[in-house]
Amino acid sequence: VIGMMAIEMIGAVYCPLSSRDPELRLSELVEQTESRLVLIHYLTQAKFNDDIMSLDIDRVFTDIDVARHISIDRLSSVVIAPKNIAYIIFTSGSTGIPKAYHLPKHVHIWNTYGPAEATVDCTFHILNISVDIAGVPIGHPLSHYLCLILDNFLQSVVISQEGELYVGGVGVFAGYLKRDDLTAKALIRIDDETFYRTGDLVRMDSNGLLHYQGRKDHQIKLHGQRIELGEIEQCLLNTSISACVVIKWNDDHLIAYVQSSNINEEQLHKHCQSHLPPHMIPSIFVILEKLPLNANG
Repeated sequence: VIGMMAIEMIGAVYCPLSSRDPELRLSELVEQTESRLVLIHYLTQAKFNDDIMSLDIDRVFTDIDVARHISIDRLSSVVIAPKNIAYIIFTSGSTGIPKAYHLPKHVHIWNTYGPAEATVDCTFHILNISVDIAGVPIGHPLSHYLCLILDNFLQSVVISQEGELYVGGVGVFAGYLKRDDLTAKALIRIDDETFYRTGDLVRMDSNGLLHYQGRKDHQIKLHGQRIELGEIEQCLLNTSISACVVIKWNDDHLIAYVQSSNINEEQLHKHCQSHLPPHMIPSIFVILEKLPLNANG
């Protein structure tokens, strides 16, 4: 998705290829589209020979020298007209040769926001690369949704002031199954309308667009999955350890710092595998005799 959006933002044309296709077929498709560059990753790098110019997208994220030469300001000079081609898609061809059809750039890129408790999407913003250089807003509420930005006293904040986002409307959930305690904390009635406390901090700019600022609690998002770090910590505390802290590191991994003298990393990993889904299992366990504390404990 990142590669697709990058190609669109620079005004180029993208064509999705399947890693399940054989090498010969992939080479034929690349030749048919006259592609000048193929984005690859560790699972697909062996699919293309040296005659095809390729770029390892994983290297772009990890190579400091590559990142240093990226100029976001140059995007403002990209001119995109509706008649330009957005992407090319292949369909099966009756002659044995796949047919390629291309679509113009009337297709918009939408940035949508919404938790599962609000039926996934409740706000939207159509990406405008000439304006959204500094950051992409989460936009305006969808039809039949309401969004309030409130402070800790449930009072509305002023323009550009940060506050917690409350979502109301047709898609707000009915509650957590058999967890009335959590439901009571998550839902609130305001002016005879039920609103969901998202826990997300946002601000509104002078154009009425919502901008995501972060979380009010310790919930994080990793690889598209919402994760409560406290749930992982509680799982680990059910072992012989006496204390632990779980953090997100480098937007890609979970690290668990545990206080114990009689447990090893393998035991902790097996325990987590038995009680947590794969995306919530820490990648690294750091075992310490005592967790360092500040003056306030």
